[in-house]
Amino acid sequence: MRYCQAMGIADFVAVDTAIIRGLAYYTGIVFEAFDINRELRAIFGGGRYDNLFAKMAGQEMAAVGMGFGDVVIEELYAMKFGRPEKYPGVKAVVGFYDDTMAEKAMQAADKLAKDGMTTDIAFNPLNFKKFFAYAAKRGAKYACYLAPDEFANGEMIVKNLETGEQITLKLDDIGSDISEKI
Repeated sequence: MRYCQAMGIADFVAVDTAIIRGLAYYTGIVFEAFDINRELRAIFGGGRYDNLFAKMAGQEMAAVGMGFGDVVIEELYAMKFGRPEKYPGVKAVVGFYDDTMAEKAMQAADKLAKDGMTTDIAFNPLNFKKFFAYAAKRGAKYACYLAPDEFANGEMIVKNLETGEQITLKLDDIGSDISEKI
């Protein structure tokens, strides 16, 4: 606590010897961080786990680690700034029907991003309807989707979510200039 006082954060730190983290590999101090009003569950938590490396790698090493709760961070953000209806800044979202198409979809997303278009990718396969709902939720202007028939022909569906217009492009032609094509 003296160190916390020296760093000017003592008012935000409380010692609680009753904290029990549920993981058996902790070997010393454990910690949790909460929002200032303690309205939410822990934002992050962790602790000391010196024996973990010895168990996993056969070598003893001192260690401290922690994990964040992404849902809690989202709730904290919403409490402070409000919940956005759309995620700003995403211009294109890329998706695919099944795992056999994942690599090509990621290459298309990479090409769009390298061409300067802010791009998101749905990393899990989604059917047509779910993918376009996801792309709309992200607030994207363009949804680029690999469906089975198009994939077999080396093509991708590109839909302008603002106008509803949809075209099919060769995968080699996917780039930031899609805005000129649709």
